[in-house]
Amino acid sequence: MHKFETTIPISQAALMDGTLTEDKVKTELEHDLMNNVYYSIVFGKSSINMKGISTLSGRSKLSGTQASSLTTGTMLRQKVIEAKYKSEEQQEGIKTFYGFYRLLLPYQFSHLLLELYNEPQYVTIKDSLQRDLLTITKVFKGLDHPILYKFDHKVMFVPILSDVSFRKFSAPEGDYIRASILAGIVHFRPKEVVEITISAN
Repeated sequence: MHKFETTIPISQAALMDGTLTEDKVKTELEHDLMNNVYYSIVFGKSSINMKGISTLSGRSKLSGTQASSLTTGTMLRQKVIEAKYKSEEQQEGIKTFYGFYRLLLPYQFSHLLLELYNEPQYVTIKDSLQRDLLTITKVFKGLDHPILYKFDHKVMFVPILSDVSFRKFSAPEGDYIRASILAGIVHFRPKEVVEITISAN
């Protein structure tokens, strides 16, 4: 478990005259805090020695086979199929629930999601991944390669305490309010996470 914090200055004058409310400050803090937590769960956070889904030690890697790069949506779809097979091999011996996979897709591949796939009818690659392969896609800037994993509590545990704590404090330069939450990621079978190590060109 890791502690995440975010702090913003508050104006006592604004609080007093009603132009700023404490609830609004807390809402803004919660939004920033959860963005920080979600980003860290995906990418990790080296400053607190936290591994993310895309940086897990021991994750599986799927390299290029028929094609050396991802240049079409059909190629992307095929790689997702191969990655699912590889992930499922690592889940043998455990009873996982019937659920969706998640594909973390680097931004440079995002245009492939809009291409059309014509079996059995014309749909976008993104819709085909979700409908036919039970795979939900999220696009991220900063990722080098696509990452496929199954969000299953039997192989992955992402503890997040739902209660955000707030604390006011004063400093020489003014008053502040700080929000904090505990979060982390524990992956019991990191090989179930598959990195598709293939380039965009």
